[in-house]
Amino acid sequence: EHPMTLNQLVKAMKKAEELGILSIVCADSVNEAKAVAMLKPDIIVCEPTELIGTGKTSDEKYMSSTNESIKV
Repeated sequence: EHPMTLNQLVKAMKKAEELGILSIVCADSVNEAKAVAMLKPDIIVCEPTELIGTGKTSDEKYMSSTNESIKV
């Protein structure tokens, strides 16, 4: 809902860590999920932007490809 720049995301994650708050980061593509994973958030939600807030979810293929790309 409120996209952040990379700089804003890094600052927000550092602040969350300082405060002992879990970080949940959304990624809207496999490549973005891989980049976000490098920041080591507690949770990554991988969902194309067009599906966020619609009540619809990604198909199994999207979810498995995202998970596999992050595990590597």
